[in-house]
Amino acid sequence: MPLFEKVPIEEGKATAKGVDPALVEQYTQYINQLGKTELGRLVFGEDEDIRLGRRALLEAAEQSRQYLTVRRKRGENVLEFHRITKQEFDDKKRKNKERGDKVKASRGR
Repeated sequence: MPLFEKVPIEEGKATAKGVDPALVEQYTQYINQLGKTELGRLVFGEDEDIRLGRRALLEAAEQSRQYLTVRRKRGENVLEFHRITKQEFDDKKRKNKERGDKVKASRGR
């Protein structure tokens, strides 16, 4: 039989995405420390989940209404990120959608 619990709505929303609000708040502070021409770098240990770090970073950017480019360094457990403008964000999103549509068309979907 499953265990029933009552939780506040805000807490339920945060855990539904799997990102701890305290982690999001910490990453928001990292984003706010960056200047326009600076690159942020998060180095993860072997036992830390880099995918959760990426989700938390993107959630922090969304909540603070800022736009980021996030990439994982190849062969390393490192996320690099920098702030971009809304126009750059929209252009990147459009290009990714076009690329996805092109791949779907080539597969006959």
